[in-house]
Amino acid sequence: QVAAINEGHYSVPTLVFPDKSALTEPSPAVLVEKLESMGFTVDARALRLARKPNLLRSPAFLALMMLVLYGILRALGVV
Repeated sequence: QVAAINEGHYSVPTLVFPDKSALTEPSPAVLVEKLESMGFTVDARALRLARKPNLLRSPAFLALMMLVLYGILRALGVV
């Protein structure tokens, strides 16, 4: 599914939302905008943390967080 969304590329993270839209490697601001457009409230502190150059910005950590988010959305029956 990731390759189909990204024209044959396996770009991670690729997020697919219930409205069938997708974001590939979104910036924190773009992800917050999308989540808020879906009715979620995003804590401003989380956005500030995502902007700091540290472990939270490493590709491995972001991939892990995307997997956790996917697991939560799957458990809720959203995906």
